[in-house]
Amino acid sequence: MKYTDDYIVAAGEVGYDLISFDWSLIDICNYSCTYCSAGFGCSSANEKSRFYKNKNIQESYKNVLKMLSLSSIPEFEVSLVGGEPTLHPNLSDIIISLDNNKNCRDVSVVTNTSKPASYFEKLDSLNASKLSICSSIHFEHYKNTDMNKYLYLASLKHINFEPIIMLHDDTIYWDDMISACEQFLTSNIPFSVTFIEDNQYYQPHYTDTFYTTFSKYINTSTDNRYTFKSTSNTYTLSRDDIHRNNLKTFKGWTCTPLLWLIDVYGSIKNACTFESSDIAFKNLIAKKTCPLNQCSCDIKWKFNKYK
Repeated sequence: MKYTDDYIVAAGEVGYDLISFDWSLIDICNYSCTYCSAGFGCSSANEKSRFYKNKNIQESYKNVLKMLSLSSIPEFEVSLVGGEPTLHPNLSDIIISLDNNKNCRDVSVVTNTSKPASYFEKLDSLNASKLSICSSIHFEHYKNTDMNKYLYLASLKHINFEPIIMLHDDTIYWDDMISACEQFLTSNIPFSVTFIEDNQYYQPHYTDTFYTTFSKYINTSTDNRYTFKSTSNTYTLSRDDIHRNNLKTFKGWTCTPLLWLIDVYGSIKNACTFESSDIAFKNLIAKKTCPLNQCSCDIKWKFNKYK
């Protein structure tokens, strides 16, 4: 893997040890994005939800909260995802428990923000100091009136509002994407961007025209710097740099994969190796040989890795 004719031999942050949990609270989504890696946009792949038919699944969040409160769990951050997490009937209880968990650093609700503003006002009233509302803006479902809601949510007192621009490769969505980015810049609302990654349901095609059009927004977004090293140079690269140069292939490298997935049943598996957590959670931080063809998730670019 090369960057400007320089062979990359290491990446990520040395000493980075913050565990991340992506917790799928519910197997229901009210959106059907064509690029959804979970298959919610594909009728043949989207299995009928079992959530409301299975009390064990409905109650599984209680066991997960107990596990995350164990003293053997190191400091962590958690993203509450789905499906669509705001469809979970006990989301407020989950947020309060995590906010009170001493080992939990941050709680992010990654939502399509389709709920009315009044719903998020209730979350704001929880006064949860660790809470962020990460609004994934999916332009296949975007309406111009949505921006008024985003601007309002950014004004709420107790939650941190973080818009996430889902960068669509289809040009029919570009005007709306540009308009949203410009509005956030004008309003001084920090935002981040996410590329659509190859999956079995959708293969995006980002062109040179796309990068020329959107590099301004990609490079001004928050949390957008990642370390890559050759034998003689250290580079600080943006998402734009990484995607343009396809610096996402680490298969066979030594890495400490710190992203763990919690499914609707409460099972915990590593997002890279798919290894289950052991009963005492002693394997949450461990060096592994990367088995993946592509390192698609930007949080993984922070994990220390080397050839």
